[in-house]
Amino acid sequence: MKNTLFCIIIILFNGCTEGWYNDIGPCEHVYIEPVLHIESAGDSVTGQEIDNIKISNVFLDSEPAHFIILKSQMQNIEVVDSVLHCTIPCAFGIEPGDYEFTVSSEGYEDVALKVFAIYSEGGGGCPSYSNGGTRIKILMVQE
Repeated sequence: MKNTLFCIIIILFNGCTEGWYNDIGPCEHVYIEPVLHIESAGDSVTGQEIDNIKISNVFLDSEPAHFIILKSQMQNIEVVDSVLHCTIPCAFGIEPGDYEFTVSSEGYEDVALKVFAIYSEGGGGCPSYSNGGTRIKILMVQE
């Protein structure tokens, strides 16, 4: 009986070591990168790159986005008074879905965006993962 129980335990642990992620441990979901990436922002007429933007009024699937969720995966972003200050390129969020937000930058008109953000790859198993977030480029009009 002891040998059978030992064998079952070994099989259970072995199931968590196969695939791309070879650590023994709890089964969990790993987000390799954020789901929404802003690769560039630029002037719609001149093509001049815009280095810094502010992102506000963020909604996910028509509900106000919780900054705790957004902050769990952020790149090149600082949160100041519920506004995401983004140094391009930047990225945020882990939940796929319809993101709505306002983009602003000094000297430019605000831009309201709606983006369906998803991961392009993912895998099940133990653990599972998401990777390859949606990439966008933003064009802005001078005031």
